[in-house]
Amino acid sequence: MVRALAVSGGLVLCSALAGCNTKPSQQAEESGAKAYEAVGAFDDAPSAGSSDTADLAGPLPAASCGAEKVQDILGKRETLDLHMAVRKAVNHEVIRWVHPGNVVTEDFAPERLNVMVNENGLVVSARCG
Repeated sequence: MVRALAVSGGLVLCSALAGCNTKPSQQAEESGAKAYEAVGAFDDAPSAGSSDTADLAGPLPAASCGAEKVQDILGKRETLDLHMAVRKAVNHEVIRWVHPGNVVTEDFAPERLNVMVNENGLVVSARCG
């Protein structure tokens, strides 16, 4: 009786392990082929740097954030008065003051003025982005 129970338990275990086959199923292979075909649909897209993509972005607008208007603040200490003067000079409020250790997103916003301040509180650059 014990032996029959052990044999039947072994058969159940073998059946369970047989279901854990490492070979991909036919369905997985078919879905992988479909995904590959979908990616292949973009093979005729223009490559980066080709003349087809050169016109997509176009040139960036020159000084669209007003950075050229505030270059005289370089080397000045950051103060509330300086903040107000910069805002008045560029005539907008899309200004990001960046200090050492600040986490800054990498997105480019041509209308945003980035004012970089060093560890001593001095403005070291002002640029669009």
